[in-house]
Amino acid sequence: MLSTLKKMLSKKIEEKGTLKVQNEAFNDVSLCAENDKLTFKGCNLSALPISELSDIQPRDGSFTFICDNKKFWFESKKNTELFRILKQLVPSRTIFNSNRIVYYVYNTENRKFELYDQPCEAKIVHDSEYYLRIEDEASIQHYEQINTNTQYYMDQSNHSFVWSVYNKGMFHTFCIEFEDHINFLEFVSKYTECCYKSVNEGDQFKYFENMAVMNPVQSQQDTNIPEDKEEEWMEFEDEKPKDTEFNRDTKANEHLVIGNDLVFVTRGSSLGVFDTQQNDLKFRTHIQKVLNDPQKIITHNQNQSLLVLDRGQRDKLQVLDLNKGEVVEKWDIKEEMNDYFDSVKYNNEGTLVGMTDHSLFRIDPRMKDKVAEKNTYKTKNEFSCGIATETGDVAVASRKGDLRLYNKIDKRAKSLLPGFGDEILGIDSSKDGTMILCTCKNYILVFAATSDYSKSIGKNKPTPKRLQLKPQHLSLIKDEVSFIPAKFDQDDTMIVTSTGRFVVKWRVKDVKAGNLYDYSLKALYDVIVDENFVFKGEDIIVALPNDVKKVTEQELRRPK
Repeated sequence: MLSTLKKMLSKKIEEKGTLKVQNEAFNDVSLCAENDKLTFKGCNLSALPISELSDIQPRDGSFTFICDNKKFWFESKKNTELFRILKQLVPSRTIFNSNRIVYYVYNTENRKFELYDQPCEAKIVHDSEYYLRIEDEASIQHYEQINTNTQYYMDQSNHSFVWSVYNKGMFHTFCIEFEDHINFLEFVSKYTECCYKSVNEGDQFKYFENMAVMNPVQSQQDTNIPEDKEEEWMEFEDEKPKDTEFNRDTKANEHLVIGNDLVFVTRGSSLGVFDTQQNDLKFRTHIQKVLNDPQKIITHNQNQSLLVLDRGQRDKLQVLDLNKGEVVEKWDIKEEMNDYFDSVKYNNEGTLVGMTDHSLFRIDPRMKDKVAEKNTYKTKNEFSCGIATETGDVAVASRKGDLRLYNKIDKRAKSLLPGFGDEILGIDSSKDGTMILCTCKNYILVFAATSDYSKSIGKNKPTPKRLQLKPQHLSLIKDEVSFIPAKFDQDDTMIVTSTGRFVVKWRVKDVKAGNLYDYSLKALYDVIVDENFVFKGEDIIVALPNDVKKVTEQELRRPK
């Protein structure tokens, strides 16, 4: 590139004319191309490296180009020799381009999309990374990197793409509406491909293109919710945490564990115990100085004890006896674990499954060495979390974003389902294993599987559904999205998660029907630390930094 530049620009090429930069006009400006720079005379603009120019286009005796997220428009008074030379030097980086669009910006005050009143073009370009660019004739209106942090949805019925980006402490929401279906589908294909390639190598983006197209926006209807109640989800509670011995500790609440009739919450080195049998939670007691820095806690032995994995001792499981209020055993696993869980869902009386970056193994409390079956991979699969079904089949997710299904953990996985490339932070499954929730930071993937993991899913893998919040709602929520691992209730009829101060709940029947934006919300007065359904119920237990409370089904509202 540099040698070509030097050869073509061995003599200075200069043209005089009018220059516009993002609608700012400069008259009698000279553009000079010499060596490897484009300089400006007659205005105070800095020189531009020619190697950083992109998307040079002719326009009736003038030409435009892009540099540093700005659009330059130069109209020469004599000829366009400069354009001819630059056109040969500036590579085309446009992957998609269409001027058959309408561009909207969401107004959070009146909660409506407002039309941008100039004709626009939508472009996807590759410039070391992938970018979406919206530009009118004279300027760039929108320019952003394409990656999996973008919250978006595709509306097939309206040929529209709606998305939100988080910038300077708030979400900004936009919409492109395409004039025809073919143009819309081409955009979906290219955008999904670029999104996938931003975090992955390979060619499985077609798999996720199907996800984007097969997750349409449905109209939200619920005759049980009065019209004047639909916006109550935006109203934050105005209350203070209850004063108990437990929350006087200077540390904040961290983990929430659901037992049969009890709820356990960790706070620094203490464990709070709450009773769920009343209409509201009742603080029962707290056990002091029994914890260090817990990474995960689960119930064990008919809720008589808790199993604790400490961040500082990930090669051991501590057995906390709830009757004695102290750690009575330490199981030496001899490998640092990333996760562990019961071998059978909703049965905490037997063995467990543990995992490291590259191995799965069964933990048997009756054995001296504790580790029974083991499956070690030569490669580092980066296993992050797992869950068992009611029949003992196991689903394991990874930081690479993929999902493996096992019917025997000492054998290779029968099925490998690709993820989008983002780290899976949490996992849950229905009791029969036919639905698996994989929570990433900005979205939740719902995978469909057979109830028998001994049968391979094969090449025709079902496309996962993607749960997320609507971009319009994000603009009102304002906080950056960071989902807490989603969970099923015990009847597998509902899914709950949270982000920031909002509890979010989907009905499983809506998700199965493809109504992925039919969710309900509840705004709380503080950031949510963790949440889960009560034992055999629809109410949700929520841990805040300094409070633990119950959210009833009736308190959640469905936004318009």
